[in-house]
Amino acid sequence: AVVWPSVACAQAGQSAAVKATPQQSTTQRLTLALGKSAIIDLPVEARDVVVSDPAIADAVMRTSRRGFLLGTKVGETNVFFLDAQGRQILALEIRVARDTSELSALIQRLAPEARVVVDSVADSIILTGDVPNGLVADQVLRISGQYAGGADKVLNMMNVLSGDQVMLRVRIVE
Repeated sequence: AVVWPSVACAQAGQSAAVKATPQQSTTQRLTLALGKSAIIDLPVEARDVVVSDPAIADAVMRTSRRGFLLGTKVGETNVFFLDAQGRQILALEIRVARDTSELSALIQRLAPEARVVVDSVADSIILTGDVPNGLVADQVLRISGQYAGGADKVLNMMNVLSGDQVMLRVRIVE
């Protein structure tokens, strides 16, 4: 039986699996939320772990087959797991981003009619999805601006489903 390395995110609601054969190394992508961690289980014992930028992510080996990745700063880095002969067991491309799950839950609670997806790039927030009208879009933008630390850090790509209507009373006089 072949044992595959696996990666599991410790953050609620997120999980990821990384698979590679012991004979063939592969590169997998993993997104970690800032301040969160992931568990790495390897098929063979690792002797060395190399993190290209330890300021962004840190790797801690608990045993020779189990380790933890910690997202410490927003950015991207690589992590390589090597066996005793120096062969690559697993290579990970790690992206550490702000955790937007709290903001998504807040928007869902305060504007339940909005169907907004919140993404993070560097220290900015990107909002996509549908809102029923301009008033709800404005509410979502204000909530997100507070969360991001300023309205200039929020990119609005939301789709407003119905435009605002203005009722006018018109009298024609000759």
